[in-house]
Amino acid sequence: MATRAEIKERTREALLYAALQEFAEHGLDGPSLDQICARAGKTRGAFYVHFTDRESLVIAVVERILFEYLEALYRASEEADGLQAAITVFADLLERASRGDAPDLGRFAVLGTVSFRFVLEAGARIPAASEVFGRIVHAGIEMLGVATVQGQQKGRVRRDVEPRETGELLIAVLLGVLVFQQGGIEARVDKIRDTLIRILTVA
Repeated sequence: MATRAEIKERTREALLYAALQEFAEHGLDGPSLDQICARAGKTRGAFYVHFTDRESLVIAVVERILFEYLEALYRASEEADGLQAAITVFADLLERASRGDAPDLGRFAVLGTVSFRFVLEAGARIPAASEVFGRIVHAGIEMLGVATVQGQQKGRVRRDVEPRETGELLIAVLLGVLVFQQGGIEARVDKIRDTLIRILTVA
């Protein structure tokens, strides 16, 4: 049987996912808390166990979306053999996410451009959401910087590239691809991947 903590976590996840679906369909201001609770199959009382107000819910959804991207990036960096393989793995995830076919990313980030558009809108309107965005982006940069150093130590990544700047470049490319997708512009992820590998790695 599920523990009390597990049930509580499931309730929170259900509210977060219902909120994202409602925001995706009706915009940031559209759905009421009652609509979100009804979609999650939870009561207002359950909502206030986890969130103080609507803004805290929005911030939590933003954090959950970005965490799934960060977690996928971490797995790619840890499981892949060097930065080149990490770029390949994550590019594949991103490409499949744009088609709605990337369970590796989790059900929040897999909504792709819908999720990213929500993150940008929330960040522009809510300072705390913007802070979450910045914190997780910096974590991704640091992670890729570490992968760069590891690749350099193995002789697979160019020695003349700076680890932090490499992390910034890769995160900037990731965000750029998401912006392209949001605007309906085709992003040839496979070609972008190959170009990054040629630029950063040792032939």
